[in-house]
Amino acid sequence: MSDDDAPFYHGKISREEAEALFRKQGSRTGLFLVRLKDAAKKLYVLTVQKNPDRIVHFLMQKEPHGFDVDGIRFTNSETMEKTMETLRDTSTWRVKPLHPVFRPGYNPPPPRPLAEPKVSPKSMYAEIEDDDIPAPSDMYDDGSIPVATTPSRRGPPPLPSLDTTDTYDVPNPIDIVEGGVDEYDLPSIMPINTYQNDESQELPQTYDVPNLLPQRSYENTEIETKQ
Repeated sequence: MSDDDAPFYHGKISREEAEALFRKQGSRTGLFLVRLKDAAKKLYVLTVQKNPDRIVHFLMQKEPHGFDVDGIRFTNSETMEKTMETLRDTSTWRVKPLHPVFRPGYNPPPPRPLAEPKVSPKSMYAEIEDDDIPAPSDMYDDGSIPVATTPSRRGPPPLPSLDTTDTYDVPNPIDIVEGGVDEYDLPSIMPINTYQNDESQELPQTYDVPNLLPQRSYENTEIETKQ
């Protein structure tokens, strides 16, 4: 592509016309175009929107090695396209030509659609090994797959089973041995009096409980019998 075919090259236009094109596009920072100043001397002008309120102009000289911009020689500046790329990549160049202003009649090509990545069936299931796929013999009668008991490497470890009740040795509350209660201090609903044949312990008192039913005494009474 020659320099005259660059989409941001407008040929012989004035400074005022260039600034009017920037205002039509909102004076956005980074707008730029290149216009012709003197064809005999191979002089061009780079016009850049430095900020929304200021437009700057740099003289470009075409040399055998490439373009010099504002009296500065740059490498990789053989064409206008490469010179703009070099200015964008040079950290010491503060006014970056970011957004080209296309010349009238130029239709930019449509953006290329992003190519969808080609995924083969093998790569889609690359992480699944043959032993991970259950065999028909490993299924229940209804077709469901039994839950794996080992953790899977493709997911979080399974939760611990809830059926992990520990067993403890709990003493029998009525475990009474000869000579007294076993050595467990367990509360009892009804107090149990135990004795260890100790004479110092008081035995429970006895009470004479009257019989509620009256008893008839036959002592010293002759029993009449029928003859």
